[in-house]
Amino acid sequence: MELLINTTLRCLKNKMKHITHEMDIILKMSRLSQEDSEKIINSIDTLPPVFKERVLKNISNRKYSLEYSIECDNKIENIKKIIGVNGCYLKKTTNKYNLDMIWFDQDNKYFILYGDYKGVLGAINILQSRIKKFTQYK
Repeated sequence: MELLINTTLRCLKNKMKHITHEMDIILKMSRLSQEDSEKIINSIDTLPPVFKERVLKNISNRKYSLEYSIECDNKIENIKKIIGVNGCYLKKTTNKYNLDMIWFDQDNKYFILYGDYKGVLGAINILQSRIKKFTQYK
């Protein structure tokens, strides 16, 4: 009986950790209107027109988008490893989670994720684990 109680308590404790972690993430998300999302996308001159068109179409199909920022190491060699050659890891994550995009803010050293709730939430853990992988041994 004691083993069952301990197992149940351990299970509940793990679920609470997961819920607490997810709540922390939700509280740090910013909600953007369609108009604000479109302004952000249109203000980025370096986006290829085909990509920009796809993102704007995604944005127009929902009431709002979410934005989430992840702080990163400021060492350029680590940032390059996180992003991958020609952005391959960011592109893979963007496609896998159907994000609008992942942007790296070079001035502030933040990765910024844009998309719907499910996509942003899924991509956060992937990106955080890549950041941790390349920055834990500073």
